[in-house]
Amino acid sequence: FGSSFSSAYSNTRSILHCCLTVAMPALVVLVGLLLHLGGACPAGYGKPVKGSPCMICPEGTWSAKGTELCKRCAAGTWSDERGRSSKESCIHCPAGTWSSQVGAISPEACQKCPAGYWSNRTGIGAIDKCTRCPAGTWSS
Repeated sequence: FGSSFSSAYSNTRSILHCCLTVAMPALVVLVGLLLHLGGACPAGYGKPVKGSPCMICPEGTWSAKGTELCKRCAAGTWSDERGRSSKESCIHCPAGTWSSQVGAISPEACQKCPAGYWSNRTGIGAIDKCTRCPAGTWSS
């Protein structure tokens, strides 16, 4: 009786160790997922829909630590990288350009001020922020 009990105990212990070794990483992932379903996401991540898991913020968006939603880059800015963690990480349109597009993902969203107008400011979010050239000057 003693040796068969010892053998059965040893086999059970081996099976249990094997199962825990394989299942533990999946359990850790599951617990992490459940925590993120109910709470805030880390910086650069957000929830597409309230109650959904955290996902990396797509291009043209950003999210600070502790927030739930990715926010779009403001007009006059753009970002072609995922997982941005601050509004400052959105890149300003260069001087002499503007963009009204919110959540832009490339510098092509930045348009030149129209002929006869200019700007020395970066990150302009509306065409009316371009300034008319002074009399006797021009801009193409």
